[in-house]
Amino acid sequence: MADSPREIKDFLNKDKRNPEEFDPFNRPIPGESLTDDLGSRPFEQPPRRVDPNEVLEDVLEKLQDEDRRDKILDLVFAGVPVETIVQTFALEGVTRGEFTPDVAEIIKPTLALVIMDLARDKDIPVTMFNEDAENAGSVDQAETLDVMRNARPELFESVTGTESQTEIEENNETTLGGFIDMGDK
Repeated sequence: MADSPREIKDFLNKDKRNPEEFDPFNRPIPGESLTDDLGSRPFEQPPRRVDPNEVLEDVLEKLQDEDRRDKILDLVFAGVPVETIVQTFALEGVTRGEFTPDVAEIIKPTLALVIMDLARDKDIPVTMFNEDAENAGSVDQAETLDVMRNARPELFESVTGTESQTEIEENNETTLGGFIDMGDK
């Protein structure tokens, strides 16, 4: 959310609302959703369909519509991974109460193959998976040790069995001495 008054005005101008009418307190209070009547949201109701085959048939029928198919192919052409498109479709279907999360997981591979096949028929290069998902939150051992060396040198010494760089430099200075000290020996 926007932090400064300028950002708030820019945000509101995008929505064609008047900044003077903006009320930052016009928001749900924490826990308000827990006081709603149970079953008031579509995903709290029984799903409309529970058979994965029925759901896939419906999806394939919708993909026969040229406008929908072109929108999906535009996303694939723009480089959006098929995995993202499929996950978005599955999440939307579950939140609308169309089908259960289990059905969504079951149809994902088939839906991905269908989208990939549509793209290949049009000679559109396909990005199948989110590249960042594999590396999200992962830090290699060298980065961890580098942070540890700077933030907690004593722990770095105990883990690696070596002295920190500053201690190594201090020991080198005392052992070797300076340039001027060499003449005294």
